[in-house]
Amino acid sequence: MQVHTFDGIVLSIRDYKESDAMVKIFTKEYGKQMFFVRHFKSGNHVLRGVLLPFTQATFLGTINRNGLSFLREYKDIGLFKRAQEDLYVHAYATYIVNLCDAVIDDRIVNEDLYDLLKQTLSAIEKGLDVEVVTLIFELKLLRYFGINPNLNRCMVSDEEQGPFDYSLKYGGLLAKNQWHLDTYRLQANPNAIYLLQKCQRISMDKLTSIDISDAMKKELRRIMDALYEEYVDIHLKSKTFIEQMNQWYI
Repeated sequence: MQVHTFDGIVLSIRDYKESDAMVKIFTKEYGKQMFFVRHFKSGNHVLRGVLLPFTQATFLGTINRNGLSFLREYKDIGLFKRAQEDLYVHAYATYIVNLCDAVIDDRIVNEDLYDLLKQTLSAIEKGLDVEVVTLIFELKLLRYFGINPNLNRCMVSDEEQGPFDYSLKYGGLLAKNQWHLDTYRLQANPNAIYLLQKCQRISMDKLTSIDISDAMKKELRRIMDALYEEYVDIHLKSKTFIEQMNQWYI
């Protein structure tokens, strides 16, 4: 079998039988692949130190179009230690990779999505606010779900200057003089809408600092949850865990 070299990010690992493992890796060149790793639980396995959630590396292995693929070795490892060592950060990183897993089918190549995931984990590793980084990732991920909320101008008047609110009914912004058209608009803080506009435009790899109040983060979370509930409607256990975890810090 031909051995390929490819870049990948470990999405998940699960035990298989007594000593083996099944590892899902999002590869840049071949999309999501499920790899069978024999004797992974043995203490001296060559991949033991690299097959951890959120690890990014260059792998060598066999890629099969049908069925399982196989790993041989790795090089150029990149560990996102903050996500692996901090329970709070780990929860958000798990949700991020779960979302990425949900948005694309196996074996579908999408280098832009791969780069977005890698940049997001790198932003977390740099110490940036994990809640805000997650919000930005969720916002940017919407287009991969086929959703393109209009955050540029009013859906009715084409007005480009705020204040704005968001309307699920119209699928985008409403200028203040149009708010009467949707009594069920999100009643969002206009400053939160402004921040969402900035988040939509900025590249994840250009993030250098984040300074947002807890109250504003809570408002951004409310808006994002409304968008996902209306347009995406997926319910991940990792998201539920974050919601439960956040109750611990109240």
